[in-house]
Amino acid sequence: GIVQMGQDNLVSAIRILKDAEARIYPDYQQIKILFYNLGKCNFLKADFQQAIFYFEKALAEFSDFAQARYYLGVSYYRLGQNEKAFVNIFMAADMFNQNGDRATSLKVKQFLRDIQSNQSVDRISLANTIFTDAQIALTNQELGKAIVLMEESLFLNPNRVGVYYELALIYLQK
Repeated sequence: GIVQMGQDNLVSAIRILKDAEARIYPDYQQIKILFYNLGKCNFLKADFQQAIFYFEKALAEFSDFAQARYYLGVSYYRLGQNEKAFVNIFMAADMFNQNGDRATSLKVKQFLRDIQSNQSVDRISLANTIFTDAQIALTNQELGKAIVLMEESLFLNPNRVGVYYELALIYLQK
């Protein structure tokens, strides 16, 4: 399936990968890669709804999958869902940075700046969405991720006092 995708035979690639999906066993270790590749094939076919479906499945298996998070964000962007796009692409940039892939992180951050400057993004709503994601990260004991998300939420809406308080509590816990 991956070879077919590399040769731009997307219909064939999807057929093969879906066949593999139907045959997987419950404790298959590479399921996230299978879902990612199905998402990428659908992304390349410009079937962004289906791509989102598979990228989300890949992320459900491995939440720190930077490439899947990035393509999920770009898929939302292509559908005009700028807020969801921004949040996912922002998270991907941070993941790339944490994984030591600084070059990709910088390219992704530039794409974020382009989204902000070229699209109508409601900064207050976006800050609230990012704060909600930070609270989820906090619930999952992902303190580093929660800090990055809360700091971005504050950057977008510095007037939200509760975020400062939550961030202070995280630093205290750390």
